[in-house]
Amino acid sequence: MFFGSREGVIEAAFHGRECAILIVDEEFTDFLKRLETVGLTYTIHDLIAP
Repeated sequence: MFFGSREGVIEAAFHGRECAILIVDEEFTDFLKRLETVGLTYTIHDLIAP
């Protein structure tokens, strides 16, 4: 992730902000692990180009 996007989204969520982040396949698993580690709930929307 560039420019602290991952931690920025997590920090915002801790403060009650609803957030969205677009993430590529290579970073997906690590980001989910991070969300689960800090105990945040999340929803996954799979965006696949036709």
